Amino acid sequence: MADKKIQDFTAEASPAAGDFFLMSRASDEGYRKVTKANIVPGTTNYLGSACDGSSGDANRGLDITSGTPVIVVVDGVVIQPTYGYTYATTTITFLNKIWDDQQITVWK
Repeated sequence: MADKKIQDFTAEASPAAGDFFLMSRASDEGYRKVTKANIVPGTTNYLGSACDGSSGDANRGLDITSGTPVIVVVDGVVIQPTYGYTYATTTITFLNKIWDDQQITVWK
């Protein structure tokens, strides 16, 4: 292991609660220990077919189960809260038409 650089390791897809990460800092070439609790949860991807209602309808709801959406993207376009969607409890309601084959990404 002494001959390997941090860039030589394979990225972990699903860290466990007790795992920690070694972060290489570009600013001072030092290393820092990071726990899973310090990592932003990230993104979840959906298809429009995960929404209630029919393909091509407006006001379709998407249940995201938990977490408040920070950024919502539909087919690569950032959707603005209030104008493009509303959020209540665990449901994003899209105010414009959503088709079943559209890609939806939610950053939490």
